[in-house]
Amino acid sequence: MGYVWSKLQLKIKLWDSWEDEFSIDVMRHRYRGFHRIGFIVLDLSSKYAKLSIITALLGTSFLLMATLSLLATCAKMSDDFEECSGVCNLGFLSTLALAFLVNHNYFRKTILSAHHMLGKGFHDYQEPEYSSTEFEKYKTMLRKQNVALIILACYVALIGILVVVVCPLIDESLGFGWTEPYDEYGVNRQLPVTLWLPFYSHEGINHWFTFLFIEGLGGAMICLSIGGSALLFTSLTIGTMLEQKRLVLSIRDIEQRARHRFQTQYKGKPGVDDEGKNVAL
Repeated sequence: MGYVWSKLQLKIKLWDSWEDEFSIDVMRHRYRGFHRIGFIVLDLSSKYAKLSIITALLGTSFLLMATLSLLATCAKMSDDFEECSGVCNLGFLSTLALAFLVNHNYFRKTILSAHHMLGKGFHDYQEPEYSSTEFEKYKTMLRKQNVALIILACYVALIGILVVVVCPLIDESLGFGWTEPYDEYGVNRQLPVTLWLPFYSHEGINHWFTFLFIEGLGGAMICLSIGGSALLFTSLTIGTMLEQKRLVLSIRDIEQRARHRFQTQYKGKPGVDDEGKNVAL
């Protein structure tokens, strides 16, 4: 056991070494801590490594249980298209969220390298920028688009809450309510999202475990994983667009940059270096 733990500690140190000051600053500024909450990029520093790994494993476990339960429910209710369609949609979303979560941590080095480039800059320009005003306008435009995407994501999340929480309550109070906890397929109809489970979940601690952890925490993990993935790739795309815009403006202003380099390096004297020696230009 000690050998396994020592090897795991070495791996954790290696994974943590991929995260440098540039990537940390970029993610802190762009995600405001959401990358930690959504387990997009785990904090594997010596202070928070154990907490990050334990919480990530717990969240992933409940998401996996929710995914398997939803897929099993789809199989059980395959003869009832109307009821099965909604559960299948949630099952596909849960599978997608689980895939995103595994993918982000498997490709941790690639994601951190991309953020490192955003923090340090794709290109190293030694001359000053001459189109800073135009670049700032472009940055403002992209920032507005990012806000619009965040609003859209919040709107979609609100729809998800209405579908998962409010609609079942309305159906229960105004629509057709189930007098029995289970239907003919063995699916629990008293839960906000109907589920088939390999144990009784209509009362007692099993009911609250299913309601709070499998459906509640599992649903939260779906939102965090899919929402975090959208935020991640949106931020990376916007950062790449900004760097490419800076490159385009730099190429356009290459004549001014060349003049500045000439004045700085040769003091405005063609053919003479800093020591007064003739040089070939």
